[in-house]
Amino acid sequence: MQPNTYTKLEYDRLKQILQQQTMSYLGKKLALNLKPMTDRQQIQTQLREVEEAADVLRHSSSLPLPTMEGVEQAFELLGKGYLLTPHDLTAISQFLRSSSQ
Repeated sequence: MQPNTYTKLEYDRLKQILQQQTMSYLGKKLALNLKPMTDRQQIQTQLREVEEAADVLRHSSSLPLPTMEGVEQAFELLGKGYLLTPHDLTAISQFLRSSSQ
């Protein structure tokens, strides 16, 4: 995509608006680093996921989103030889419990 296309589409502004709608640090980070997709199959896969999420929202009073508070740092450090603290383990446990609901 041409650099001036990003400007014409106000892509940075769209990313900022998306970032403001996110509920977690990780979501904000992903929104700000978002790049347009160019692979047709990847785009179709993502559109199907959006349709599924829209169906959940239409048939439910709320989206079943677990709290991510405190887990971002633990997730980033996983697999790097870092020993998880009791606080990290508690945050992950809370996240997993709320994910199962």
